[in-house]
Amino acid sequence: MRKDLSRAISIDQIRQLAGTSHTGAPMRVSRGERDQFERLTLVDVAHPEPQPAEFPADIVEGFHTLALLDAMSELARPFDPTTTYAYNYGLDRVRWVSPVRIGDELHSSFECTGVDAKGDGWLVRWRCTVTVTGADRPALVADWLVYVLPRHTA
Repeated sequence: MRKDLSRAISIDQIRQLAGTSHTGAPMRVSRGERDQFERLTLVDVAHPEPQPAEFPADIVEGFHTLALLDAMSELARPFDPTTTYAYNYGLDRVRWVSPVRIGDELHSSFECTGVDAKGDGWLVRWRCTVTVTGADRPALVADWLVYVLPRHTA
């Protein structure tokens, strides 16, 4: 997967984003990626005890799915790095609705629900939805805030 800068959002396009949406390319989480995430975030240290037999061995940590939003968004439709700086500004709401398992095909969609002037830039509000192919309900729904500032070139 590569970032497609031909669809990049320039600083001049920010005000018109409200009401638009874009979708990301499908992606999967491998067992190795899941295990690496759990090592890096110390999940394996916090929960060293063996999982009960009935606990699914192929489950992907909810925070892992949430952490993928930045990459999913950038791969779907990035902010133009020549005209903008984009910063994670926070989350207003996150719900994990259904499980993600190793190897599931994940799809992402991003609906811009608002753009507000803030200081020298813009506060962009995204409704993010991650779904699993074939699932009846989304895996994750989040309201994500991104602060976008103009990049000044010398």
